[in-house]
Amino acid sequence: MLSFKEENFVVIDNGSWRIKARKGVPKEIFDVPSLFLTTEVEHKYGLGTEKETSNALDISPGGLNSTENSKYYKETIPPTKGSLSLIPIERGEIKRWADLEGIWRNILLKEFNIKRSRNECPVLLTTPNRWTKTEYERIAQIFFEHFNTPALYIADQALMALFGCGSVNGIVVDVGYGTTDITPILDTSVQYHAIQTLPIGGQDIDKYLLSLLQSDIKLLQEYGNSINLDFARAMKETVCGFMSFDGEETGEERKEVEYMGTQFTIGSERFQAAEPFFAPCLVGKGGLATLPDAIYFAISSCEIDKRGILWENIVFTGGSSLLKGFKERLQKELEVYLNLSDNAGDHQTVKEPRFLKIPDYFTNFKDRPDLAPFLGASIVAKLVFGETNSKSYISKVDYNEKGPSVVHTKSY
Repeated sequence: MLSFKEENFVVIDNGSWRIKARKGVPKEIFDVPSLFLTTEVEHKYGLGTEKETSNALDISPGGLNSTENSKYYKETIPPTKGSLSLIPIERGEIKRWADLEGIWRNILLKEFNIKRSRNECPVLLTTPNRWTKTEYERIAQIFFEHFNTPALYIADQALMALFGCGSVNGIVVDVGYGTTDITPILDTSVQYHAIQTLPIGGQDIDKYLLSLLQSDIKLLQEYGNSINLDFARAMKETVCGFMSFDGEETGEERKEVEYMGTQFTIGSERFQAAEPFFAPCLVGKGGLATLPDAIYFAISSCEIDKRGILWENIVFTGGSSLLKGFKERLQKELEVYLNLSDNAGDHQTVKEPRFLKIPDYFTNFKDRPDLAPFLGASIVAKLVFGETNSKSYISKVDYNEKGPSVVHTKSY
């Protein structure tokens, strides 16, 4: 096996809304991603033609240095044309491979300035555990054939989050943009039969918050402009919190906010934005289990003598995990399930749900539970690619000998 330099290790943590990446794993203190890229791809159309750009990135077959595309991106689009912004991963499933490959290409060849002809940068790529074998094979094909990657390791996102919190046992609750995934893991083994996935995530909260804000007459008068999803998303990320377990709102009645140079106030809507996680009917998903229900179902699907360790090792991650008060509200909700189950014999010694956090010595990751998968992936990349005789990663030689199916013999 090849030996790689740590400064060439590439870690890419995939997400439906945002992809995080970094080239180079520091020798001592692990660092946060150097890239946070939104995955929205703008599809421009009209006059019988269609071309695409992702955040002004060139994702066309012509490549990053295509003269034709350079001209295209600089020109003014006539009003007879239009555009539509889409994301390549919807509700956790890959819908637009060309867009996703284009984002990866931009990361490797443009942002990290990796030369395809002499690529010496191994890649660790995190993926949701619901992706299929066919999708893993296509990922291998893209990285080896299109990017000339010398080595690839595909890592389970939930497992990486658990590693990032310093444990090998636990249940990972990943509140993402399109879905919320609950994954029990025992001794590093993903319990696939117990995984619960809720089709509700940050994008539902954005839309729900927008509808709430549009009913705030005082806000509309003070702001003076029309509000859209971008506005709602910004408010979610800056001022939104949770009502307490007993339904009380914490904080002043209206909060002063400044956005794009305009000052205004927001009322109690800021405490209600994420309630759909506990009442899915608010976003038209009345038949859906609540988040606490899904966590309870996932733990109850595991062996009785293993449930206690899951209750005591909960990893809360994903973009929406940053919402103020979310973890505290969820903890209170889960305590109800423990109290109801005291006589079930599965966790008599567990008094309350316990949430893990990223260890304090990873100072750069303080108060960033959403970066737990990236930290875990960085640790694994250092272990896997740093071994001269590693049998874990897929090398270019492995791929050339066995083709895309080699991905099922190594990684994840």
